[in-house]
Amino acid sequence: MKPKFFGQEGRQEERKIVLESLLKNRFGELNQELLEVVETLLKLSAEEYAQILIQLLNLSREEFLKLIKNESSKQNN
Repeated sequence: MKPKFFGQEGRQEERKIVLESLLKNRFGELNQELLEVVETLLKLSAEEYAQILIQLLNLSREEFLKLIKNESSKQNN
């Protein structure tokens, strides 16, 4: 049986699937705003990504989106 994911692209796709699943389970249906957040989070380092996921469990949807916008601003500066 061949692994489903290969190399960097495969890890990125797997990360995206896991993230979308977590967000859907936490906040319900994935709207455009959350889908855009997924793309932002995929650009983070593994450490930053892990920190965000830990915080995800304790934040409301609004708090989570605000956190991501702040992280995105840091990345762009």
